[in-house]
Amino acid sequence: MQRLIERYIEPLRDDSKLLPADAIESLYVSVKSIHQLQQTFLTRLDTNIPTEILAYNALHEFRHILISISETFLSYCQYFKLYSTFCAMHLRMNRLLDLHQNNQHLKEFLAARNPRHQHSSSFQSYLIKPVQRILKYPLLLQQMLTYSTENNNENNLSDDQSTAIELVKLNQAISMMNNIAEYMNRMQQLYEDYGQSFEHITKVYSEEHNKVNHFF
Repeated sequence: MQRLIERYIEPLRDDSKLLPADAIESLYVSVKSIHQLQQTFLTRLDTNIPTEILAYNALHEFRHILISISETFLSYCQYFKLYSTFCAMHLRMNRLLDLHQNNQHLKEFLAARNPRHQHSSSFQSYLIKPVQRILKYPLLLQQMLTYSTENNNENNLSDDQSTAIELVKLNQAISMMNNIAEYMNRMQQLYEDYGQSFEHITKVYSEEHNKVNHFF
């Protein structure tokens, strides 16, 4: 996220000839918001998970770690809805890049920031990474649940109280993160259906508002 900001977004904010300033500013605000959220989330995970985790061999110790991870996801689930705004911005930026694909100044700008023409370093690749990350969270939690269930069955711990808490927490986290993914998909579909119309209305209103202010 920081590389996206430093390599692309901040320079784009400094040059209005590249892409519309309002779109870049909205992208900047959205990226900064989820970057801050992600840093806070990761700090919370680091705080809740002991650094000597790799030295753990006892099953009950791993169980406590899984419960802690699940609880961290549950406490942040609603904040992850911020990613839906970014998803809309991602769609908008892709559309703008298509519209301005013949802008030589923009071509030179993008090429200068990715001189080796590596897809992983392109503007489009940096934009999609936050979306990919949030959609991987439910898969990660599902893998944790699968591992936990198989391990508990092998050790005949399915009736253990702490095991039950672990499974409940994991299932709750998976359900919440799947709900977030569905919410993001709905918001993305709304933008695809009505985003351009809304942007046009906003632009017309802004132009008319500026004319009125200029008149007075």
